Amino acid sequence: VCSSDLQARYRQSWTKAQGRVLKPTLIVWLDAPVPKLLERIRARGMDYEQGIDGDYLDRLRQCFERALAAPDLPPVVRVEADRFENVLADVAAVVQGIGL
Repeated sequence: VCSSDLQARYRQSWTKAQGRVLKPTLIVWLDAPVPKLLERIRARGMDYEQGIDGDYLDRLRQCFERALAAPDLPPVVRVEADRFENVLADVAAVVQGIGL
């Protein structure tokens, strides 16, 4: 998932886009445990998603964790999205608390 080639292409695309994209003041990461993600994938029933397995999702989450730990990023708020009904309220409370 986080191959060096993929990371290099992402960074190249990001570098090109930086002049045209507003820099975020906050990143909200809606995170959920792998079993919950797999449950949601099955519930959606999209054919193209059915081949996604837990190992892939776990590696993808690890890539996000590493990428979002970069020191040059704005604050990152990680919201446990497995409690989906509360996600919007949780995000709003955090944003209000940090004054954005």
